[in-house]
Amino acid sequence: MTAALARNGRIEDAKLLFDRAPRDQRDAAAWNVMISALLECDLHEEAFGMVQAMDLDGVRPNKVTLVAALEACCGCSSLSRAKTIHSLLRENDHLGDPAVRTAVTNTFGRLGDSSLIQDHPADTHAWNAILSAHSQRGGFQEAVDAFLAMNLEGIAPDSITFMTTLALCGHTGAPDEGWREFVDYNIKRLSLMNL
Repeated sequence: MTAALARNGRIEDAKLLFDRAPRDQRDAAAWNVMISALLECDLHEEAFGMVQAMDLDGVRPNKVTLVAALEACCGCSSLSRAKTIHSLLRENDHLGDPAVRTAVTNTFGRLGDSSLIQDHPADTHAWNAILSAHSQRGGFQEAVDAFLAMNLEGIAPDSITFMTTLALCGHTGAPDEGWREFVDYNIKRLSLMNL
């Protein structure tokens, strides 16, 4: 019921219903529904506050909660909070999950800190998150460097990689650069396939 209220724009009613629920009925899933609803309404501070309240209420945040908390950190532009959430993910051995690693990469990229990006094994999804983060921040040269580094690491770009790279180049007024990278990569890839 809480999720339905929130989805229909009745976030205050959803909060009231959640607050009135008996404490023994507010498990991690119930908290996650409320946190997600707040994020959908762009109420990032409130969502992060809900994560803290969940912990204070004695309900242990799970990886779904912590990934949502990372999104709240981005909305609040809080690198220090993101580092705290990253520590919790590490302590609870959640960094082995590719979706969690991608969320961490995306968060730190969006917040402008690439120091933790290198901390995770690279796969196409993680590299796409890095490219997307640079794109959102307008970091053209950083995105091009990341694209080239991805190729040097031997990670094969996918359609999302190219769409992100081309969109970034278009937004920065350098569509020729993006197209040149796209064509160069495909020529090299096709040449290697024909060996």
